[in-house]
Amino acid sequence: MDKLNRHGKAIGSQNGEAGIIRYIFDTIGSGSKGLVEIGFGRECNAVNLLSNYGWWGWLFDAEPTNVLMAQLRWLRCKPFLAFVSVENINKLMEVSEVPKEVDMLSIDIDGNDYWVWKAMTLDARMVVIEYNASFGSEESITIKYDPEFSREHINRNYHGASLRALTRLAKEKGMSLVGCEGSGVNAFFVKDEYLTDELPAVSPEEAYYPHRLRGDWVTALAKIREQGYELVEV
Repeated sequence: MDKLNRHGKAIGSQNGEAGIIRYIFDTIGSGSKGLVEIGFGRECNAVNLLSNYGWWGWLFDAEPTNVLMAQLRWLRCKPFLAFVSVENINKLMEVSEVPKEVDMLSIDIDGNDYWVWKAMTLDARMVVIEYNASFGSEESITIKYDPEFSREHINRNYHGASLRALTRLAKEKGMSLVGCEGSGVNAFFVKDEYLTDELPAVSPEEAYYPHRLRGDWVTALAKIREQGYELVEV
């Protein structure tokens, strides 16, 4: 187990994200404790921060039930019902009065994650975003952009982007990969100025974990190729 995952604890998140996020902010400082989470559901990355550490922020989700539950659960948050796309993301941030910089941005929309992050002008000190472990660690690839993408209607392994693609995009935004949680779902990036010996940058090969439920990623990728994908260079 790598150093980052030794701090992994679920605490309301799907896997060990909550503990890793807490460790990262213990290392870089919590700042104003403001966050944005896009695609939060019932198990979200911000649960621990919102419930136990006095954080606040903006939550966006396409499911009305998730939004209602968030409204009842976290009074300091502003939950919004929205199907997020490249075309509307920055306008949503503007009309929701999200500041230009937050401490944490979380993206988990099971689809256009790469494209939405690329389009966003919001600045964050730390980003947690789902990567597609079925793309492997070597290629810089993502699904083709479709503003109405639905993972439910096609190969369930066809979504998101490879870890290398996200790492290259992060570099464009002045951020570096610091690790992934061991279930092979989420990657963590921090602003370069916060990198230390305690929290160093790592390569996609060093950080990559295969998905805990999908088995051989080479076989999965062969099937994904049939759906089509896009090579991305930043």
